[in-house]
This record gives sequence, structure tokens and C-alpha cells, in this order.
Amino acid sequence: MENEGAKRGWKISHENLIAFANLVHDYNPLHRFSGYAKSRDFRDTPVLGVALEAVVAQSATCLIQNPDNKPEVYSFKFRNPLFPDEPIYLEANTTHNNSCFVLARRISNNEILLETTISLGNSRTEITAEQ
Repeated sequence: MENEGAKRGWKISHENLIAFANLVHDYNPLHRFSGYAKSRDFRDTPVLGVALEAVVAQSATCLIQNPDNKPEVYSFKFRNPLFPDEPIYLEANTTHNNSCFVLARRISNNEILLETTISLGNSRTEITAEQ
């Protein structure tokens, strides 16, 4: 990777999680009710993957060096869940082909939550999750 990027901290509050879920019409109780999430072996309500993607994509878009080109290829790979009010940081690097590689990491233990590659050209989105 070239052009080591800066780290930027983020938190998504439970209130923002619910507001975002309402915006995208996601009424899954897993993302709304702590008791339900805990009954499904989560320690709290996990943040919607699409909310984390939005934070990462917006941040990475700012790093792509040619402002006349819009990013068209997003590749997301989910590694671990994020929970409300849990501080994360984004570690971004640009590459020689005007792409951006971003890791979303948990501040408490540096664990990778999401790997993202954003580049120019082909309009497709790939999303995968670790099992």
C-alpha cells in the first residue's frame, strides 16, 4: 500500500443505530432490542452492517485523489460485529491505481471489524461476511 492514511475515530450511538434502521426500513429486533440480541448470543445489539459500510465508504471517498472521478467498486468483507457506542477507528491507505483500502478496527483491542476496498471504474458491489 502507498500513502499511509490517517486514523479517525468513530462511534455509532444506539439512538443513531435506531434512526438509521428506521431510515433503511430494517425492523430486525436484533438491531433494536438488547434482550433479543443477547438471546441470540450477542453481547448487545449489533450495528447494522450497512451503517458501518456507510461510515467507511464516506470516509474513504474523501481519500480518493481525483475529485472528478466517483468511486464505483465497493468490496466489503465483514469480520466481527460492532456494538453501539463502541469506539472504532478507520485505517485508510490509497494504492497506485487510485483505489482506497480501509480497515475498520475496534479501539479496545485493535480487532478488524470490516475490510473495504473502494476503486474507480466498474460499477458492482461485493459484500461478504466471515462465518
